[in-house]
Amino acid sequence: MPYGERRYTRGPVGEVSYLLWAGDRTRTAVLYLHPVNTAAAVWRATVDVSEVGPVRVAVDYRAHGRSEEGGSYLPADYARDALAAIDAEGLDRVHVVCGSIGGAVAVELAAAVPGRVASIVAFGATLHLGWSDDVLDDTEKDLRALGVRGWFDAHGAEILGPAARPPGRPGGRRGRADRPGRRWSRRRPEPRHRGDGAAHHLRRR
Repeated sequence: MPYGERRYTRGPVGEVSYLLWAGDRTRTAVLYLHPVNTAAAVWRATVDVSEVGPVRVAVDYRAHGRSEEGGSYLPADYARDALAAIDAEGLDRVHVVCGSIGGAVAVELAAAVPGRVASIVAFGATLHLGWSDDVLDDTEKDLRALGVRGWFDAHGAEILGPAARPPGRPGGRRGRADRPGRRWSRRRPEPRHRGDGAAHHLRRR
């Protein structure tokens, strides 16, 4: 099963799709939670080179990959989708591997069912955003004005380092949020949207 077996189960608001790699069910399983705007399939290369061991599951959040859309699109909602997948496989406890927004999803999952999360390994993940409403409003306005690509062209160097600056823009592009007088952190929040890159899908707590 080199690419994982595609499976489906009923989730909180629709059908949830996930990939399953068979393994030793006497060992604690591994759950993979993907970054926003991607899908379970991004974990294939990682799982395929790993040593055969426990059962591994990679879930598509609602409106990502092959999962149906519906409901709201916050990390807690994605956590419920992940829970539906591990319930479908009868997995009592999992180690969680996550990236980007997957970190927030992992925290929500652990808060909801603490006895079922054995550990969390996160990379490039924001676990909580303590931003005020006005800063979040500034982010939404910039995303609408610049578009997702333009926004990351403008601010990617601050998030990912100087190598992320677009060619020909040694200083990066100045967005509205970089102008004097803006209250702005150097760390930008990850846009909360349904997975198709459109800023109008932003959601806030």
